[in-house]
Amino acid sequence: MKLMESILLPVDFTPSSNAAVDMAVYLGRIFHSEIILLHVVPENLPAHLAEEMMNEVAKKAMEDLRNRIEKEGVKVAHSLLVSGHPVDQILFHALYYDPNVIMLGSGESQGDEHHPLGMTAEKIARKASQPVWVVKRGSPAMIRTILCPVDFSETSRHLLQEAILLAKHLRARLHVLAVAPEVHHHLLGRPHKAAQDEEKALKETQQRLDQFLADFDFGNVPFDRSIRYGRPYQEILGTARAVKADLIFMGAAGKGTFQRQMLGKTAEKVLRALPCSLLILKKEELIRLRLEADLDDLESNLKEGRALVEEGFAREAIQAFKRCLAIDPRFLPAIDGLVQAYRKIGNEELAKHYERMSKEIRERLWQQWVEAEIRRQHTLFGYKKKDM
Repeated sequence: MKLMESILLPVDFTPSSNAAVDMAVYLGRIFHSEIILLHVVPENLPAHLAEEMMNEVAKKAMEDLRNRIEKEGVKVAHSLLVSGHPVDQILFHALYYDPNVIMLGSGESQGDEHHPLGMTAEKIARKASQPVWVVKRGSPAMIRTILCPVDFSETSRHLLQEAILLAKHLRARLHVLAVAPEVHHHLLGRPHKAAQDEEKALKETQQRLDQFLADFDFGNVPFDRSIRYGRPYQEILGTARAVKADLIFMGAAGKGTFQRQMLGKTAEKVLRALPCSLLILKKEELIRLRLEADLDDLESNLKEGRALVEEGFAREAIQAFKRCLAIDPRFLPAIDGLVQAYRKIGNEELAKHYERMSKEIRERLWQQWVEAEIRRQHTLFGYKKKDM
């Protein structure tokens, strides 16, 4: 099974775009991915110039790029040359091809040091339904350290599991960060309590992080953790620089078809500062990273867990079911098994926790199925899936 089956790679042949190409090739070789190349000729060009670019300059550049990628051993499934508004065209092709990830260069700064991210990349990261990987210009095409901020939510739980799997296959180190939000005592008229409250917040966050991480199996992935106090986006940026992260792995806020296309304030601020490459996962579209061997492990651990429950060894069964979730955090039979096992040992709180998780995943899967049926039954604008 391919781990990251397809990568949508919009290109504009700038140095920033070239960095994204290098990263896509790096990932494509590891995950045996297929790349969908896309170049959009801006619609605001004069008609004769746009036609010339489509027929001559851009066509030759796309052919050269395709040859370069395939010489690296990565398949280019489609090489698309279109005209129009870049954001609209990228979003349209992302909807049509439904890639595992959209990979973009961070854009050219054009002298604006405070906003180095290209506006196209920012809009795609905000609006796309798929995960978006923004590659910082000048960054090496290799991931050695991944920073994963967590806030103990269910979204954060799925996010960390995916980060562990990604780190495993990239042979990267994982750094888990939890931030205790600061309290503005000068606004409350109690500046003398600042030090006490900071110490208390850090202690509580440390306890929550320890409990949160206890549910995860990091396997052979090297990892460390840190606690910071302050504004989340500032602490994420500071930690990324301190640990020399090559990739920040974050989730986007929101639920549902509309809100899943929105970015949380923290993610957007990190996106604009961009100290290194950034991968933003939308809750409904987590990258699925599973090996063929993992499928066998899923079945064997599930059978073991069910047998242990029947034999009265509920605590041992819990460990077997959690090994399933270490492979696939959305594996419903194992989640349902945890509900049953925790009820057997009288832990109703955790039983309800996994019951809610099961319901949430089923609702997301149903929504994805409905959307897939709509796409299947309605050909978009008469568009046909072929090379352009």
